[in-house]
Amino acid sequence: MRFIAAFALFTSFSAMACPDLSGTYTACRSQTGSTAGSTDVVITQAIQNRATTYSMTSTDPDTNERKTETYRADGRIVSETITDPDSGMTISMSSVVKCVNNTVNMNMKVTMAGQQVANVTTVMSKANKQLTMKMTGKNFDEPINETLICE
Repeated sequence: MRFIAAFALFTSFSAMACPDLSGTYTACRSQTGSTAGSTDVVITQAIQNRATTYSMTSTDPDTNERKTETYRADGRIVSETITDPDSGMTISMSSVVKCVNNTVNMNMKVTMAGQQVANVTTVMSKANKQLTMKMTGKNFDEPINETLICE
């Protein structure tokens, strides 16, 4: 019995609680009409060091640029600071990704020259073969309330 309790203590709960979002989605459409969405979204996931890692590859409909982003759903803050070479302005980004109630919750904050300019939360879930991404927050004082459906 002690072994089971010790095993449960050292096993990542977030890795077990994360939903399966993997799949190939040929089109994403906006439910609010604010954005066109992406095409060719591919999500893969794996458990690495007891945390679920999601890799999302998509094509931007405006630029046709294909990019891949990777998120580690471990509830830890990931921060990055860069300095714009043209203006010398410091831009800091921090994000937290965690799994809650069969969803993946991502929160991203961006500050420029010490002022917060963005605070966006994305909640992703999958039902049958449909991926839903709900984005809320603010970007440069503009409210964001967007839902994308990918199939």
